Amino acid sequence: MQTCLIVEDSALLRRIFSKMLRHLGFATLMAANVKEAQELCATALPDLALVDWNLPDKDGIDLVRFVRELLGGERPKVMMCTIENSPSHIEKALAAGADEYLMKPFSIDMLESKLAALGFMMETETGASSDIQEALGGATQTRVRRHLSRLAITAMAMGDREVRKFEPGSIFFRQGDAPDFAYVLMSGTVQISIDRAGMSMVLGEMKPFEMFGELTLLENTSRAVTATAIEACEVIRITMDHLQSELDKLSPFMRNWVDSHSEHLIFLLSKLANTDF
Repeated sequence: MQTCLIVEDSALLRRIFSKMLRHLGFATLMAANVKEAQELCATALPDLALVDWNLPDKDGIDLVRFVRELLGGERPKVMMCTIENSPSHIEKALAAGADEYLMKPFSIDMLESKLAALGFMMETETGASSDIQEALGGATQTRVRRHLSRLAITAMAMGDREVRKFEPGSIFFRQGDAPDFAYVLMSGTVQISIDRAGMSMVLGEMKPFEMFGELTLLENTSRAVTATAIEACEVIRITMDHLQSELDKLSPFMRNWVDSHSEHLIFLLSKLANTDF
């Protein structure tokens, strides 16, 4: 199996990049800084290294140079992965020996495209994604990739500071609450329910890699449902300000598309809340 060394100081991104690469058929190793990565490479060189530019001890460029100076160091493919997008940064990375450059945030499709350009064969139909498919209830490959991309892009935008853990029985929000956060579920299960006349009806369950709570943030209306952790959960929390700032970057057409869909869904939920059951 092909191996990839992920060099990234964010524990959250290391975890998510590993899921993406395992889905594409790679075994993964992880390092939080250049020193850890150097120790791993000195023991055994990976087939691929995904290296963040800004690391806590040294720049990722220093690791690229280190790898290229090792015996057999010309063999691994090295991809810089960073928010730095100036031509000078790209030129510096390539001059140091990097093979490719990937801008954050990126989807699994963008990652796969870069890997294919480097000559790697993807194995997305193997058991590499079985844990993800199980979490999503035997989801199709398309759905797995969509959820992985959503998780990765959200994590790259929000960072470790917005990761929260909830114990079983914890309430994320109640029907009628003012909106505050949206969530991307990383682990566990969340039950979505709606109340009417003192009775509660379960609408469904959210599984890992799915987003919930975003509709009322889009419309800035009170919560239409209640979200409860039915087992221990880990989530990425998205603030209303951040969501709105990202929406402001959309073209007028896409912003109208998002707004119309959110209005339609909120209308359906309000109708459901006023229906006898």
